[in-house]
Amino acid sequence: MARFARIVRGSLVAAAFSALSCGGSRDGRHVSLVVDSASGVKQGTPVEVAGVPVGEVEGVRLEGWRARVLLRVDRAVDLRSGCAVRIDARGLLGDKMLTIVEGGGEPVPEHGELRGDASHELEMMARLAQTVARVDAMATDMEAVTKAVHAAVDKDGVAGLRPMICDGAAKR
Repeated sequence: MARFARIVRGSLVAAAFSALSCGGSRDGRHVSLVVDSASGVKQGTPVEVAGVPVGEVEGVRLEGWRARVLLRVDRAVDLRSGCAVRIDARGLLGDKMLTIVEGGGEPVPEHGELRGDASHELEMMARLAQTVARVDAMATDMEAVTKAVHAAVDKDGVAGLRPMICDGAAKR
């Protein structure tokens, strides 16, 4: 019975040591930023510098009408007061990531605050508007093509498509 108790005790000690060494305490500098919208950002969202993972979001909380995003960033990253953080989309599914952009100034202390990069959000909105305009133009073109095909088929049946296809091939 005593042997069984020692085995159980040893297993519990090993499990506790394993839990502590596998993320129980995470090293890194804790900083935050305040943004107008943290939509899609949650605990565990990756933080990167130049495409290299350097930390993660530890929490998001509401402060007045804005969101404070709490980050843990590797101590090897030289965080300066001029650094900015932008919220980027990661892939087409809407997952988010935070990107720290280099900046000068004084070192950011533990529990210091970084600034959000609002210019990036405005740039992304402008790109989105351009993309929507292009998609709208493509939809208009497709509508014109569809109407022409329907008119040709309504007039002469499938044979009405022959001039469209053959004339188009001959012009190339």
